Amino acid sequence: MDFKPGFRISRTDSAVLVVGFLCAAFCWRISALASLLLLFVLANFFAFCNVLRMSRPSELTWAAGFLLLSCSALRTGTPSWLLVLAIASTATIGLALLEMRKPSYHGVFWQRLNPELPAWFQQHSTD
Repeated sequence: MDFKPGFRISRTDSAVLVVGFLCAAFCWRISALASLLLLFVLANFFAFCNVLRMSRPSELTWAAGFLLLSCSALRTGTPSWLLVLAIASTATIGLALLEMRKPSYHGVFWQRLNPELPAWFQQHSTD
């Protein structure tokens, strides 16, 4: 496994972003809220996968929470969509802060936030 910390973007990531933006533009005609929610999820996808390089359990925790809040908002109207976005944004910030404190953190600014990463990687990589 190669040591390639920091920001990254793949062709697949780029394709997901382009398709997502196109879908959001299409959704805008039907529902501004649906478009906003799609862009919100896309922004989190980009931040988690490309900027912060967040661990899978943290990504899935955020996704499950957002899905539960969204289903509740759709089904019962509670919480409001504004509160869904506020709670999910707070979770994003909290998970990002937790991720940046891990010895395995390898996202942006890893040199400053986690200068011991090369040694950690060397110790935990398997050949």
